[in-house]
Amino acid sequence: MLKKSDVLYKCRVDEYEGSIELEEWHVTNVDKRGIFLTEKIDRITWGKRSRSHGDYGWLPSIDKLYRDRLNLAEDYKKKNYHKSEAAARRSVLPELKKKANKLNSMVRRLEKKLKVS
Repeated sequence: MLKKSDVLYKCRVDEYEGSIELEEWHVTNVDKRGIFLTEKIDRITWGKRSRSHGDYGWLPSIDKLYRDRLNLAEDYKKKNYHKSEAAARRSVLPELKKKANKLNSMVRRLEKKLKVS
């Protein structure tokens, strides 16, 4: 069972940039309604809260885009969250292999058409 302050990771493949993004999600609350997660992003969701020395924490008014909620009975893995960075990275391997196969197929078809003409 997840508890407040646990950290989960999620990987996302950015096809346009050609990169893999690793997201860090923190359990910010657990109650009877569910498990609430917030993505930790410097200066967007996490940062200096006041002029006090060392006053860092969750910033106010975090957009819904950076929040998520799991049902208590729901497994966090169903929403592609993982307890380690390595597991999150491994989770995108099947998607990447599928895309690589599709691209290789396209390259072979293009090469075949170029040889014919």
